[in-house]
Amino acid sequence: MFLLGLCGFVYAQNIQIKGTVTSATDSYPIIGASVVDKADKTNGTITDIDGNFTLTVKPGSEITFSYIGYQTLTLKAETSMTVIMHEDSEMLQEVVVTGYTTQRKADLTGSISVVSMDEIAKQNENNPMKAMHEQLNEIGDQIRIKGHEFGTVTGRSRRCGWFDAVVVKYAARTNGLTSIAFMLLDVLTGFEEIQICTAYKCGDEILENFPASLEQLAKCEPVYETMPGWTEDITKVEKYEDLPENAKKYITRIEELIGVNVDLVSVGPNRAQTIIRKNVFDN
Repeated sequence: MFLLGLCGFVYAQNIQIKGTVTSATDSYPIIGASVVDKADKTNGTITDIDGNFTLTVKPGSEITFSYIGYQTLTLKAETSMTVIMHEDSEMLQEVVVTGYTTQRKADLTGSISVVSMDEIAKQNENNPMKAMHEQLNEIGDQIRIKGHEFGTVTGRSRRCGWFDAVVVKYAARTNGLTSIAFMLLDVLTGFEEIQICTAYKCGDEILENFPASLEQLAKCEPVYETMPGWTEDITKVEKYEDLPENAKKYITRIEELIGVNVDLVSVGPNRAQTIIRKNVFDN
């Protein structure tokens, strides 16, 4: 006689977690935040345009949330998570450029060669894109941090500078644009003065149109027009008429320079923070 014994095995099934990552500073969603299983770093995702994420993990897992300029969080996985991240500007000082990406100093081994911003600027003197006038100074840093201008995947610092009306006018003409969307207007809040590149200076010649020659472009320097800035918070403005006067004058001047209407104005990272002056999607 044979006895058949039944043995019960209990398998821990994976769980799906969903949640939203927001900033403690303004309660807005953080787009592109890293969401990674602490025990299995190959299992991860990033937040979408609304700060939402979905990830499948083992029960009891710990999840690490990180984003450039914010304190890293590690939380126990729950099926529904509301994650609030706090800014930490000092963390940016611990980020170094390595080739075409950036890494924390703590994650690096070996020696680190430090290159100053002045040396970078000197190396770019013959760069044809110099006319794009990247701001290698506190202004560029302020725009970059306020606008979260860091690569979503690599964390690499993006090039930031003042609006270049010359190249935008060229793009509008070559592409037949009849309307543009002006993004990140809120990032300019707080500047006493705002500059617009209205022309290029090439030797003794002032160019109001984009050069056809890269050799000529390499010799160009931006010509700026200075306008007064504004200090009012515009992130909750829903109507164009309610924007600060100086902000509206800035938009009007850009329209004059590029010859195209600014029909959409973004005043924050949330899709709802878009002022629609004209519905460009109407047939």
